[in-house]
Amino acid sequence: LIVNGAARNQIEIVSYGEERPADRATSEAAYQRNRRVEIADM
Repeated sequence: LIVNGAARNQIEIVSYGEERPADRATSEAAYQRNRRVEIADM
């Protein structure tokens, strides 16, 4: 993001871990869906 022009003070990293899974199942496919990065325009 920084290489593409975003200032460091415009970037915030938040980790939700087990608090907000995309998929609550316990399969390998669910684990793969939960290993993700979400980018939000603020």
